[in-house]
Amino acid sequence: MQVKSDNRQSISVLKFKEKFCEILPAKLWLLKNSLKAQGLSFYQILSPNAFSYAHSYIRSIDKEVKSVVHHQSMIQVEWFDGKIKNVHVDPAVLSNYLYQLSNTITIYKKQFSLMAKRSWQLFGNIFESDIIVIIDLSEEASYCLHFLLTSLKLLFEEQLLHKSSFKVICCNPKLDCFESYSVDENSINQCWNWLLSLSCGGMRKILPALKHAFKSMTIDNSSLYLISLGQFYDNMDPLVSYIEEAMLGSSFSINCVYLQPPELKIVHDRFDDPICISKKLKVINEAGNGKFHWSFESDVVENEDLRLLASEINKAGMYIKKTEILLEKFHLKCRQQKELKVTEK
Repeated sequence: MQVKSDNRQSISVLKFKEKFCEILPAKLWLLKNSLKAQGLSFYQILSPNAFSYAHSYIRSIDKEVKSVVHHQSMIQVEWFDGKIKNVHVDPAVLSNYLYQLSNTITIYKKQFSLMAKRSWQLFGNIFESDIIVIIDLSEEASYCLHFLLTSLKLLFEEQLLHKSSFKVICCNPKLDCFESYSVDENSINQCWNWLLSLSCGGMRKILPALKHAFKSMTIDNSSLYLISLGQFYDNMDPLVSYIEEAMLGSSFSINCVYLQPPELKIVHDRFDDPICISKKLKVINEAGNGKFHWSFESDVVENEDLRLLASEINKAGMYIKKTEILLEKFHLKCRQQKELKVTEK
């Protein structure tokens, strides 16, 4: 089954997005931009003025001496290891720290937004320079073919232009494929027109397409992206065994993308359960040492890059709260000391 000609016409022309640059995966981006890498961890800021409790025996007075002075003049803070330290609080330093955290959260949210829209929202960040993409063109895919092609159009327009090479393998009886080792607008357009000319058919089986991909893989550090629309018919045990054996001594990865259709169909008396599908794809993903991405309509259900960025945003928010509490304790202690001096007078 092919997509209707009138619908095919509306998506037939690719419009390349020159303004879109490659986006680093969150793991790589955070190597330089994480809170810890920038020296903006709560404990990194306090560390130069933090002192552990001291317990020393003084022979001349034959007594155990504790750091009482530090305890009285400083603020007590629980450290990441659970120990209590005395911290000298500099309000100016902490105020500047709050300002830096606020700016950093803004940068994180901007990066998060880039990775949660358009083709990145649908497929995740396909960053590697040499890729193989397996596309579901089974009979069941025909029921949401326009959705698939509309989604793939964004991927072709935004994330293929910067590649060194790419290959597309279709999960259909013929295992139709297209490859290019010289990537430009012309080669991407050729691939797109070829894809539009294909028909859906056969059962949704992943193993034949994977075997075809591994046999034809000429670049050792290639990354394979499996784009699935739903439940597949492969037996999981031999499928996983094949992947694990194929991965031995190789540096490539198998990444799974679950492009969940807007409407779930009952095909061959079988209902596609999204949770079940995602679990199976994760098994493949783990065996292939890759990433997992799950999108549904305008939402990202699961994505490693967004999870890492969200974790860093939450961490920055937690540090802001800790800093504000520390400043409150400092101002309270200052007021208490002033009141004590007035009382003593």
